[in-house]
Amino acid sequence: MYQVFEESISHLKNRGDIENFVDDLLTPTEKIMLSKRLAIAVLLAKGYNYRDICQILKISSSTINSVIKHQLINGAGYKAVVSKVLRQESLHKFFIDLEKHVSKLVTHPSRHRSIDYRHERELENLNRQAI
Repeated sequence: MYQVFEESISHLKNRGDIENFVDDLLTPTEKIMLSKRLAIAVLLAKGYNYRDICQILKISSSTINSVIKHQLINGAGYKAVVSKVLRQESLHKFFIDLEKHVSKLVTHPSRHRSIDYRHERELENLNRQAI
């Protein structure tokens, strides 16, 4: 049964199908719980300490320990997803910084607004993809 479950997930290619499946499968609490586990792994990879992670995500240190334990036992899934999240974040930051530097060279006020608007749209799109 689990193999069928994994294969079913692997066949979901577009964001809408994935969202519908997750919405049908998980309760709102389960979605938050899973999202926090991933956030813990990302924050740990960024070097955040236990106390800060607990405060940011409103979780206990035992939840962090549980994520660390799973990462140590196998962790291949966490590593792959965290790596992808960090790559997307780095790439996004690079383009944000580049656009800021370019916008300083442009003196026309309406041009600045279009750059800022386009930047905001790209940021929203990348954030949706990262989730």
